[in-house]
Amino acid sequence: MSAPMRYVQFGIGGESYAIPIQEVSEIIRVQAITAIPADRDDMIGVIELRERVVPIISLRKSFGLPDVSPLKQARIVVVRRGMEHIGIVVDCVYKIANVSGITASPERFGKRNGHYLSGMCLTDMGMVALLDVDRLLLHG
Repeated sequence: MSAPMRYVQFGIGGESYAIPIQEVSEIIRVQAITAIPADRDDMIGVIELRERVVPIISLRKSFGLPDVSPLKQARIVVVRRGMEHIGIVVDCVYKIANVSGITASPERFGKRNGHYLSGMCLTDMGMVALLDVDRLLLHG
């Protein structure tokens, strides 16, 4: 049996998702986002974070969910890819979860959401879909 891995577990539209904690730079409160023209629909703008311009993606838009004003518990999960940092707006962050027993994603999730998933797992909060950040960032 493999050792548990740590994941950041968060919610979007009433569903639970997670990404490996080693891909997360930090988690911050939603702040003023400056809109910019972008080639992708889910890119909603940029923020300034410690003298760095960070592009922001709305996971709701990525998943084709209705856009809502961020609630008080909404967060920006900042992930890093090399020297670049990208923020992903999520409805809420639940916790850091230990995950083991990852299974492949069923292929019937639908083209949009299913494309971004790398697997499924079970936590104490129930079934969780594992988000493939590389696929999400390559979208567009």
